[in-house]
Amino acid sequence: MKGRATLRLVQKPTVGTDEDDLEAMPKAGDLHAPAKETEPSSGPDYPVKHHNTRSKGPKTLQDHGKMIAGGMVDVPSRTSRRLRRLTQKAEQIQREKAALAAAEHPNNQNNGLESEPLTFKEAIGDPTHGKAWKTAIKSELDSLGKNKVISLTKHQSGMRPISCKWVFKLKRDLTGRVIRHKARLVVRGFTQRHGIDYDETFAPVAKYTTIRTLLALAAAADWEIHQMDVKTAFLAGDLDEQIFMELPEGINAPANTICELKKSLYGLKQAPRVWYQKLDTFLTSKNLKLVRSNTDHSLYVGKHLIIVVYVDDLKIMAKDTTLMRQVKDSLSKEFEMTDLGEISHYLGMQIIRNRQNRTIHINQTAYINTILKRFGLEGCVAVSTPMDPKIKLAQRTDEAPTDKHLYQQIIGSLMYAMIGTRPDIAFPIQQLSQFSSDPSVTHMQAAKRVLRYLQGTKRLGITYREGQFHGYADSDYAGDVDNAKSTGGYTFLMGGGSICWSSKKQSTVATSTTHAEYIAGFEAAREAAWLQLLLDELTVSEISTPNVKPIVIYEDNSGCIALTKNPENHSRTKHIHVKYHYLRQQAEAGEIKLTQCKTDNMTADILTKALPRDKHERFTTMMGLDVWRS
Repeated sequence: MKGRATLRLVQKPTVGTDEDDLEAMPKAGDLHAPAKETEPSSGPDYPVKHHNTRSKGPKTLQDHGKMIAGGMVDVPSRTSRRLRRLTQKAEQIQREKAALAAAEHPNNQNNGLESEPLTFKEAIGDPTHGKAWKTAIKSELDSLGKNKVISLTKHQSGMRPISCKWVFKLKRDLTGRVIRHKARLVVRGFTQRHGIDYDETFAPVAKYTTIRTLLALAAAADWEIHQMDVKTAFLAGDLDEQIFMELPEGINAPANTICELKKSLYGLKQAPRVWYQKLDTFLTSKNLKLVRSNTDHSLYVGKHLIIVVYVDDLKIMAKDTTLMRQVKDSLSKEFEMTDLGEISHYLGMQIIRNRQNRTIHINQTAYINTILKRFGLEGCVAVSTPMDPKIKLAQRTDEAPTDKHLYQQIIGSLMYAMIGTRPDIAFPIQQLSQFSSDPSVTHMQAAKRVLRYLQGTKRLGITYREGQFHGYADSDYAGDVDNAKSTGGYTFLMGGGSICWSSKKQSTVATSTTHAEYIAGFEAAREAAWLQLLLDELTVSEISTPNVKPIVIYEDNSGCIALTKNPENHSRTKHIHVKYHYLRQQAEAGEIKLTQCKTDNMTADILTKALPRDKHERFTTMMGLDVWRS
């Protein structure tokens, strides 16, 4: 090993002291370009399961005082064709993202110099930002050492290390100016094998309906709402499997050395799950004494306290500031946290609050501006409705096709706005998404019309205040041109604003308007039952919740309402699938109450068909969408 830096050792102090952490991380000046690749280490090419066995040799970094020293070694790499293809595909995706980032900030004069490097060699060799990237790499290695994520070990027969790479990201402000260089060491999770390197991967995240419901309740009750972020959350999760990883670029160690992961790392398929399990254990411990909700497993409720988890973002609701400080202190002692103060942004939504009027407004204006710029429509002429009521979309036949990938990108971008704060475009997105596999020019024009609609309504958002809790359910009849199926929709309002909505093509052909409305009512009844369970669980926190039972659901079809009260006209309804009679059961049990309303007041009508301007604007306002005025 002459001419190469070797692994440096320190004496291990008493267990439990601060000196257990990694020391002497690589300095920015010690990092240099990689040398010529060495031959891959010998070992079997077949997968070997290591659940119940541990390799002999060096143990953890803290047990033997091993440290990641400055410098650079060549990393043994697997050269299978499958891995090369997947790696090339991942790098191509990263190039496309870099090109997109440059396109989104055309006025930035330094775009040519501020592109994100794709490899370790590009980063440290950058003539302008090389020093900043070295600092970012050192910061990431410091974090790995502090969390005791990696242990170095000798590559032995039977070990199959998975590959890793450095990912570099430029953090920019709204003007496109670079404000931070961020480096992440990421495991190539696509090389993991199920049952060998991972098992279960699912980790729940908070539902948007839960988030909007809590905002509506907090506005009316005037509770504190703050936000905290967990730093390097995925490095805190404890692994059940024994996983080996190739030595990352930037770490100096003897030949034939690999890494053993002691904790989770970015890119591992099970990383989100093990992090969620660790956080769940802490939140339900004797310290905070919270109870996990059964309706939303990312919701935790205690006396005068509610916490919602979305991966590493925590939204904390407390009755007073004293309790809020206690909760923050408790979380900061267990995890490395960033206190973001009173909530102002969450999941791409801007949250504006007026404590005096007890109102909260949410919008996605910034996100809408971003997608308009992304698709070159930031200066387009606005339209008053998202869809032309005179046009019926159908599958492409003789019409020329259009760019499928661009179409899918537009629909996906619009869908994120619709899910968050824009129920007024739910029906257009439901219609347009049906043609994603084979879009035509007409479909593309319809998709861009939705963007033009957002251009004129980008400042619209939902405002919550004190008010009633009720719902609307509606359906069109045989509106689908291709298969004559109907589209059903529902929305529930709390405090004057929509907290949930749905626009969905029905799975069966309705034989009458009553049949179609009955199916729509069934879907609304299921959502009402879930909302009732959610509100019941929130009573533990003693926050004021609507004590409404039965939940009123407005319906404009008298035949549907009559069918829930008495199963009359058997010859006309005997064909209705038994599951839809859940609507009648809920009505008889007193859980819901279908109430007649005029068609002109049917708010859910906007979720079932394209409407003319006057109706569209009226129903948009009835769902609580307006422009915030402080």
